[in-house]
This record gives sequence, C-alpha cells and structure tokens, in this order.
Amino acid sequence: MSDGHVTTLRLNSPQRISPDFLVHYLRSPLGQMQMERYTVGCTGQTELNDGDLAKVNVIYPPGANEQRTVLIEAKRYEDAARQARLEHLRNRELSLTEFERLLGL
Repeated sequence: MSDGHVTTLRLNSPQRISPDFLVHYLRSPLGQMQMERYTVGCTGQTELNDGDLAKVNVIYPPGANEQRTVLIEAKRYEDAARQARLEHLRNRELSLTEFERLLGL
C-alpha cells in the first residue's frame, strides 16, 4: 500500500527485462538523469508521477543472458569501488591516528 507521494513500478508479464537489471539501470547515472527530468516538487518532497515514469526510456539488452552478463560486470566494478572506498576510509583513519601519535596527542 502506498500513498500519493509514492509511485509503484510493476513489470509486465512476461518480463522482457530482469528486475535486477531494471533496478541497476534506474540507479545508474543515465537512469537518474532521466528520472530527475520528470521529478516535480521541492527538496524533501519530490515526486515522480505515474505518467512521467512511463516516459523514462530504459535501454537494455534484449536477451536474459546479455542482461545477466551486463549485471555481473557492473556489480563486479561496484564491488571493487565499494572495497576501494572502505580501504580509503581505513587509510584516512590510520593517517589521522598516526598524525596525532606523531604530535604526541
């Protein structure tokens, strides 16, 4: 159950696009750029109406195997980016700790 400020997206059956692929696409810069074009309202209370959601053009490979291949590759890079961010945060914390130690704090 959703209220007037929530748009529900359901895929047609039979599905031509994997739900996982669609989620990844909508989270991508291309998907976000398209959705922002149709988003209305001010910050904190923006909306994407049903009619405008239907205008979003989703680009996807036609076959399930191709969609799966694209997803696997995209997720591999996403995981690598996540690991790099975690390493960056650990190194930053170590840098600050070492800086304070060297200052005798």
